[in-house]
Order: sequence, then structure tokens, then C-alpha cells
Amino acid sequence: VSELKKSTSEIVASKEAIQSLGLKIDSSQQQVSSSIDEQTMKICWSLHGVESEVAALRDVVELGLYRIDESLRALETALTELISIKKNEELTRALEYFRSAVDCYERDLFPECLEYLDKAIDKYKLDHRFYFIRGHVLLTKIHEYKKAEAAFLLSSRYSRKVDDTALYLAYYHAAFCSYLTRDFAGAISNADDAIQANESAEAHFLKAKNYALLDEEEEAIREVLKAIQIDKTYCIRVLDDGDFSSMEESLLSSLRSKNLDLVERCELQRTDFISQLDGL
Repeated sequence: VSELKKSTSEIVASKEAIQSLGLKIDSSQQQVSSSIDEQTMKICWSLHGVESEVAALRDVVELGLYRIDESLRALETALTELISIKKNEELTRALEYFRSAVDCYERDLFPECLEYLDKAIDKYKLDHRFYFIRGHVLLTKIHEYKKAEAAFLLSSRYSRKVDDTALYLAYYHAAFCSYLTRDFAGAISNADDAIQANESAEAHFLKAKNYALLDEEEEAIREVLKAIQIDKTYCIRVLDDGDFSSMEESLLSSLRSKNLDLVERCELQRTDFISQLDGL
């Protein structure tokens, strides 16, 4: 009995030590109830000690085998889970702002959409989706291409080692923004990063367009051929893209030397397509 009383007095002292750190019963319960993540560990306090997070501590008290080191480990566990819940609350609030941003986007309220995205980012900076949607709005709705590029590059930073598809899309869109602002060297660099994430015909083609605008024919043709190797339809696209107008003859010559039949088929399809448009 004296051993159990001693253990009880020690756990009460441990509880008072936790309370001295500002971890009060009411504030802990309020933090838990505000979290939308139902799987998050809930911290409950009772008049006789910690019931869930320090369950091991309660068990050893009942057995009369309480030891100081176990008390310290239990305290560390409780504090760690409190910190985890606080972080989860920040993410939860950020996702609430993100949902509001999506709602604004669907209602064509684009400045308000950006405001909610900024609030989401302020609460939780690690979600690459916040930056990508921000870049998309700035690119397609607000037409502020430099700001859009910056947002896409931040999306690429936070999607690295998390989502390869998102990483590719972020770099590709950043390259397109650079192209729109006539930062051709920047576009080529961003397109290179996109290709590193996921080699695609569209990234090689975008890279080729920027080389063509820099009058670097050899590099432009090289990238066009890579695009066509991945997707043959780019043979048609390149013939009607104004960015290659200054090098059309050398481009066609190079294409024919690589694959005469393919180029002839593309030219025939192109002529047929244009005639169909003229007939509309």
C-alpha cells in the first residue's frame, strides 16, 4: 500500500510538471476537436493522470512498478503528440483556405482566389499544389507571367521527391511563362529541368521553339527531331509553327534527310487539313 501511495504521489507530481508547461486539459481538448483529421491521436487528461498517451505510465502505477525514466518517456510522448496535433491543425486550416480558393476559381473570382491561396501558403508552405494553382491563375487568368513563373518554380521545389508528375508540370509551365516573357534562355533551362523529370515531346518542342527564336538552328532542329521521335504528330505541328518560319527550309531539309516518307506524309496531312479548313 505504501508503495502504491508513493507511486500515486509521484504520478500526481508528474501531472503537475506537465501542467506547469502550459499543457492544460481544456486547451488540449480544444486542439483535438478543431482537427478534421479523425485519425490524429487524441490526448485526454483525467483527474487521476494521463489516460491514453501515457497509458504505459498508468499501467506501471497499477502494478506498483513506477520508475522515473518511464515517467520521462511518457511525458516526452505526450509533448510530441501535442506538437503533432498543432502541425496538423495548421495543415487543416491551410486546406480550408485552399478549398475556398477553389470555390473562388470556379466562380471566376480570381483575385479572391489568389488571396485564399496566399493564406493557405502562409499556414502551410510545403504543399506544392498551392503554388501550382497560384501559378495557373496568374498565367491563364491574370496574365502576370513573371509572377506565374515564380509560383511554378516554388511548386517544383516542394514537389521534388514527392510527386514526379507535379515536378514535371511545374517546370514545363515555368518554361512556358519564360517563353511568353521572351526569356528564351530561362525557358530552355526550365524545359531542361522538365525533361529531367519526365522526357516528353512537348518539352522538347517548347525547347526547340526557344532555340529557334534565338536563331540557334542546329539546336532547334535537334530538339524538334527528339520531339518527333517521341510523338510523330509534332512533324505536322512544326510545319505550321511561326516560331520556325525563319528556318523553315533548313528545318524541312533536315527532316527529309532523317525520314523522307514521314515528312511527305506530314505535308500531305497538313495540306489536306488546310483545305478542309478553307472549305468551312
